[in-house]
Amino acid sequence: MKSDDQQSSSEIIIVRRGRHDDHDDHHGGVWKIAYADFMTAMMALFLVLWLVNVQDDEAKEAIANYFNPIKLVDPQTSNRGIQQNDIEQDKKSSLDQEHRDDAQSEKLNTTEEAELMLNPYPGLEKIVQSEYSAQNSAEQQFKQGDLVGQGAGDTQENLQLGTEHHDPFSPYYWKENIDSSQKRKNQKQKTLVKETTQENNFSENSRALAKDLTDLIEETNSDILVHVKPIKEGVMIELMDQPKYEMFKVGLSVPTARTIDLIASMAGIIAKHQGDIVISGHTDARPYRSTVYDNWQLSTARAQMAYYMLVRGGLDEKRILRVEGYADRDLKNKKDPYAAENRRISIFIRDPKDEQIQEKSTLGTFSFERSIQDKLVFKKEKTP
Repeated sequence: MKSDDQQSSSEIIIVRRGRHDDHDDHHGGVWKIAYADFMTAMMALFLVLWLVNVQDDEAKEAIANYFNPIKLVDPQTSNRGIQQNDIEQDKKSSLDQEHRDDAQSEKLNTTEEAELMLNPYPGLEKIVQSEYSAQNSAEQQFKQGDLVGQGAGDTQENLQLGTEHHDPFSPYYWKENIDSSQKRKNQKQKTLVKETTQENNFSENSRALAKDLTDLIEETNSDILVHVKPIKEGVMIELMDQPKYEMFKVGLSVPTARTIDLIASMAGIIAKHQGDIVISGHTDARPYRSTVYDNWQLSTARAQMAYYMLVRGGLDEKRILRVEGYADRDLKNKKDPYAAENRRISIFIRDPKDEQIQEKSTLGTFSFERSIQDKLVFKKEKTP
């Protein structure tokens, strides 16, 4: 035990105390910050010296725009309080772009219409084929979607419910959701036509033609609003636009495929009955003028296109006496000059057996006109 105590007491403990003469360990990075600030200041100095020596005004403007991209400082004063230069410039550029787009669209539409007028019958056939091919492809896609969504255990009731709730964005959804008020309006119109055809004031030819056309309208259930009205001189047919459906492209005489098919079907019925034909086109009161058309030219061009559609449907072109355009001078709905029904095509089939017309035809020639009371009259024209 004593030997152990002596050994422990004989150990020497050395405590080393370091000196702080070397300060590099604590302040080694401060000079780098100062040097970086100095170099930044020198770079800014030389940049300013270079800018002062720039002589080109365009270069100065480009440099100023680079450092002030949003125009935080405008050297020009404005009395309006809010600077609207940028807003007006943006509006001007957007308007210019719209004008360019409209001009390009109008040019394409005009080209399409010119080709249709140049070759009407192949053009009409092309419209029908293209629209119905697109319709068939859409139907196939829709059917494929239904098949994918149907499970193996679907019942007949579930399948029926699946067909009732279609996609509202489907191109055929609107067919199954026709407005009830429009249905009542069409049904009321058909009833009026039937009651009119049963009157005895008209010739047998006029009543038979009106009945056949009415049956056709009921069978086709077209989106086009059609009025068939037998009168003393013959039968008046009016095809009118509806708010949700138009017979022609806006501002053009290019018809839709449904319009072509409906008029072709009507032409097949009209061809079975005798009588000369007068076709007239009408527009609403909206002032329309483009580089090609005004309302007069548009109404006449649409009447001319109706002529082509009738001939395509099998009507003898020799039966057509005149093709006329009335613009907005004979509105169907005078209370609402902008109503859709004012945009229409009128087809008048004159009854050859009408005693009044036959009696007057021996005295001279006659011109077809429409009176203020919306009745058809024939005025005598003196022959030279």
